[in-house]
Amino acid sequence: MAAGSWESWKRWAAVASSPGRAPKRKRASNDGCPAKYTTRNGLNFTTRCHTNINNGDLNKVWAQDLKDCMDQCANYVGPCHAVAFNFEDNACWMKNADFDPDDPPSGAQSVTHLAIANADQMQPLPSACGWRNRSDQQSSNNETFQIYCGADVAGNDLCGPLGNDNNCQWKSHTETFQECVDLCSEHHPYCAAASWDHELHNGYGNCYLKSAVGGNPNPVAWTHFAVARPVNQTDPCADSPNSTYVSTSNGDVSFDLTCDTIRRGDNILVRHEDNFGACLDQCADYTETNSSCTAAVYDTYMLNGFENCYLKSGNRSEWGAPMGLSGSTFAAINQTTVQEPSGDSGSSAWIAGAVVGPVVFIAIIAFLIFFIVRRRKRQAAAQAPVEAGSTEIQQTPGEYGQATVYKKYDPSTADVAEVEGFPLAQGLANGAPQVYDKKVRSTAPVEADTHEVHEMSGDARAELPG
Repeated sequence: MAAGSWESWKRWAAVASSPGRAPKRKRASNDGCPAKYTTRNGLNFTTRCHTNINNGDLNKVWAQDLKDCMDQCANYVGPCHAVAFNFEDNACWMKNADFDPDDPPSGAQSVTHLAIANADQMQPLPSACGWRNRSDQQSSNNETFQIYCGADVAGNDLCGPLGNDNNCQWKSHTETFQECVDLCSEHHPYCAAASWDHELHNGYGNCYLKSAVGGNPNPVAWTHFAVARPVNQTDPCADSPNSTYVSTSNGDVSFDLTCDTIRRGDNILVRHEDNFGACLDQCADYTETNSSCTAAVYDTYMLNGFENCYLKSGNRSEWGAPMGLSGSTFAAINQTTVQEPSGDSGSSAWIAGAVVGPVVFIAIIAFLIFFIVRRRKRQAAAQAPVEAGSTEIQQTPGEYGQATVYKKYDPSTADVAEVEGFPLAQGLANGAPQVYDKKVRSTAPVEADTHEVHEMSGDARAELPG
């Protein structure tokens, strides 16, 4: 059940406890009858819509809808095997072990839905403790617990992982004692002990997590009990408040420390570390490809749970405002030591730009030098006298008059106008200047009765007299 749902239920329960008064609320939707439903702690129900069986009534509570009614059944203190929900007045009738799903229904019901719990899930579990009595055993994340088989200590129950309100009564369900101990070790805030009911004597929710141990264990036949051993921790800020820390596993990474402070933000990893330095080394060595560790919170006294090392990603704006919490230290990686992930496209583009830019610049300079040298050679060739034996090979009318081009005579190419492999016989198409890739390398001296010839981008043009 969501937090809002639980608070609403408590308000309705308070009203209903007054004699002669029923909770005032909007009528539930009559189509809220799913064929199957699994409760928050894992109990499976099947439904019979618009049906009721009038036997085995255990208790009446108030619920928002049929799903809420089934959730409360799975969490009830005492075995609850079925529910009948009246969606007209929101009454949730719980059924005990006397309920028989094979009994004939009490007739068609216009405002009532019936939901029946999986009978196999309500059977007692193997009673073996699994560990030697009074021995020390480890949870899956290496927290040490002292084991008491066939014993229990009442009181100080936490909600479990289904909520954060210490006053609520939500209970978890596990199939083994080991799983119940693991839930305690992974719980936030701190879980000091766990009690496991293998007979489901007090209902389907059979794993009770506790915030403290208020006495010595007492013999209880259907229960096994585990108490977390204390862990000695040293506050890193006791001797050097608000200093820096250089990672011992990665000396290139240093952290700026803020004592007695935490910050929110998404955790990318939560785990237990025995000391502050080990927590920060986990951040410095974090190598997941999709995110990087940029900060860590270390809860020295494990007020928020045995898993006291919180690795964070993002930046200061995403962490939110700092909040004071005695015994906790916030450590942010000094930004001058942060290295960009190897797969970052922004970094790759910047590096590519830094390499390609100089290469392009050098290529441009080389091209300019080549162009200047070539132009100077062309100008020098244009001023050289034509060798004896040259002959006029073409005179072509142009837009501005007559232009004469000369070439050294070669008998093998007689009557073919070609300069360095490009034909000139085509002349100037339609009177427009024809531009060639290869330029004319030599011209004859201008005769007295001709006009001055200028070379314009490699094309010979005649200039009109002034």
